[in-house]
Amino acid sequence: MRFKILSIIATILMVVVITSCTHKDSAYDKAKNQIKEGMTYTEVCSIMGNSGTDIGSGAIIYEWKLEKDKRLLVWFSYSADLSDEMTVTEYKIE
Repeated sequence: MRFKILSIIATILMVVVITSCTHKDSAYDKAKNQIKEGMTYTEVCSIMGNSGTDIGSGAIIYEWKLEKDKRLLVWFSYSADLSDEMTVTEYKIE
C-alpha cells in the first residue's frame, strides 16, 4: 500500500516537472518569432499578452519582461496617415 502511494506521488511529481519544463510559446519565443517592424502597438500587445511598460522619455519605447532576466524593447512612432495607431520602428531583445 505504501509503495502504491509513493508510486502515485512520484508519477504526479514527474507530470508537474515535465509540464513546467515544456514551454509551448514562451514570451521570448513570441518576441523573437512574431514581433516585426511595421506592426501596430495593438498587435504587439496582443502577441505579448499585456500592454507593456512605457519606458521612453520623449521617445515612444515600451518594455516587456521576458523569462530569464531578458526583456523586449520596442520603439514606436505614429503612423504617417495621422491615425492614432503607433507602429514598430525598431525592436530588440536584451
